[in-house]
Amino acid sequence: WRRAAASAARDALDEARDRSAAARSGALPIVLLHATPGHEEAILAGLGSVLPGAHVFGGSAADTAFKPAAWRVASGPTCLSTPAIALLLMWPSVPVALSLTCLHQPSTELSAVVTAVSGDGRRLDALDGRKAAEVYREWVEQQADTQLKAAPESLTTLQPLARVLRAADGREHYFPLHPHAARGVGRDGRERGSLGLFAAAKRHEKVTLLRGTHAILAENATNAAGHASSTAASAGQGVSGVLAICCAGVGLELARGGQQGGRSGDALGRLAATMHGAAAVDSASPPPFA
Repeated sequence: WRRAAASAARDALDEARDRSAAARSGALPIVLLHATPGHEEAILAGLGSVLPGAHVFGGSAADTAFKPAAWRVASGPTCLSTPAIALLLMWPSVPVALSLTCLHQPSTELSAVVTAVSGDGRRLDALDGRKAAEVYREWVEQQADTQLKAAPESLTTLQPLARVLRAADGREHYFPLHPHAARGVGRDGRERGSLGLFAAAKRHEKVTLLRGTHAILAENATNAAGHASSTAASAGQGVSGVLAICCAGVGLELARGGQQGGRSGDALGRLAATMHGAAAVDSASPPPFA
């Protein structure tokens, strides 16, 4: 996967240089990435080997039931099934700011150290020497909100784990590690020892439980859009446009809860409308929003 990502990046860069003076200038592009799930860390490492320091945004292919046969990645007129990588290199003519926001709130009192992993870190086996699924179940049960226990999918989306990272200024940041419901806490409610993850965990790192509700997720997404626009406005710059990428699991969860609508499309559409309003520094001329 690392080699495939590096090869795709080189091919895209060569093609861009044939077409664009901006690409030939040596300036780093912004990378829009889409790939089938399972190897995101290796893909990012491959991109970094060709475009060190470039900002990468995008996401992984998804579907409502997490069935690999349903995953699709599109590149121009071509639609590929699993496994696949697609990327787009962009050299915007205006300044660009990238903001990555965790929509959940940390439960810092519920933390542990990773003591065993497998499957390239995608399976979390032990926390503080205990079965990871057992620890996770205990943490979830300490949260009183019944909304968080409605279904396995809701449980893991609203209460994911997170890697705790400390920035140079001393502030803590959170890197979500979304568990697989089917591998950790099954539909029968019984733990299965280890937790499958959508991102890799590492031994000896600290992880904590994140918590969200439908209202918290929607509010924090809206606040993120408003913060990005207000930062640009305070720098004396207008906002030409906003591109927001939201987790599909969050969109489906909002739909399940009815907070933003009855279907996933309604949920994301209403959330996008709310974020668009927050991003409008000048309400008379809100920026294009996608």
